[in-house]
Amino acid sequence: MDEAQAACESVLALEPEDGTGQAIAAGIALDRGESARAQELIAQALDRSPGDVYLLVIGAEIALQTQPLEVARSVVAAAVSAVRTNPLVFLETDVSQIEHKLAEREGSTPVFQSAEPVV
Repeated sequence: MDEAQAACESVLALEPEDGTGQAIAAGIALDRGESARAQELIAQALDRSPGDVYLLVIGAEIALQTQPLEVARSVVAAAVSAVRTNPLVFLETDVSQIEHKLAEREGSTPVFQSAEPVV
């Protein structure tokens, strides 16, 4: 993890506003238990690129793990909507997994049905 963080910090030193770099850094922060830092990084990335589908999906994963259910539900819904209306089909599996996690957390059935099975 230290190597991943060092590589990410190198990228961000060169391109401090790189959304993908911030998303990766947010994931690393979340894995390290630094939820406030993860939220801060993904919020900065989304401020710069509010419609970026990848960032919305990463933001949904972070919100699901760090935010109250009502907030997480809203963020997941935005990611699901973005994936449904965007041709980035490879994100369908990711968003489907996130929605299943949300459904488990709230004790309901997932709404989004991916074309691919959830692994």
